[in-house]
Amino acid sequence: MILAIDIGNTSTGLCGLETDPQQGYRTLWACRMQTAPERSEAQIGAEMQRLLKVQGCENAGFQGAVVSCVVPALLNPVLNCVRQMLGLEAYVITLKSDTGLRLAIQSPERLGIDRICDAAGAAALCPLPVVTADLGTATTLNVVDASCSFLGGMICTGVGTGLDALRSHTAQLPRLQPEKPARLIGRTTEECMLSGAVRGAAAMIDGLTAEVEAFLQHKVSLVLTGGYAPLVSEFCRHSHRLQPDLLYQGMAKIYARSVPDR
Repeated sequence: MILAIDIGNTSTGLCGLETDPQQGYRTLWACRMQTAPERSEAQIGAEMQRLLKVQGCENAGFQGAVVSCVVPALLNPVLNCVRQMLGLEAYVITLKSDTGLRLAIQSPERLGIDRICDAAGAAALCPLPVVTADLGTATTLNVVDASCSFLGGMICTGVGTGLDALRSHTAQLPRLQPEKPARLIGRTTEECMLSGAVRGAAAMIDGLTAEVEAFLQHKVSLVLTGGYAPLVSEFCRHSHRLQPDLLYQGMAKIYARSVPDR
């Protein structure tokens, strides 16, 4: 089993993945903790230890660990925690990692590692070309063409972020948590906001995916992932795969390609 740690802007995910006989990976469990740069290394370690204990893995014989990070200030503290708790030197995914992708974009050094992991996971799991839609704080779409080249994508407002922005920038709209809209045409302010946020996200993904297909002149696979993906998936008309562990699968694939004698 390997431990995958994704240090994101809002939360940090931990995932245990088991190697199958064909050298694929199966997700055994996943959990999250709040990303808090103000925490000390000891506090981060204690929270990680608690989460591993909940999963029954605090003393598990992990054979390796892999880290994806978009919050540089937390990278070394997390690496130190893995070293102290598990006795492992975690592999950190960078642009120099063997991702299986060709980065056909300008300024690849500015590309978030999480987007690379999503794309690598989708390219390994689905027929190419493929579009990924990661619905988190932002809704991020990535495009991988038939030659496994990462072409770039789109970054849009997230479902929850959009609702928060409406509340913050208007005088009378309420604060809402994202949930399934009761109907397409809302009869109350709350219903209108939820329909716009959730169904609007689905329509946006459908529309952008259709435009990508027109641009590539080829049908594409579509994969939805991220915290809001289960909420939005029901309303997407384009055939798609709901893959909650897509990022972890991508991390595992990159780890397998990049670390010898894994």
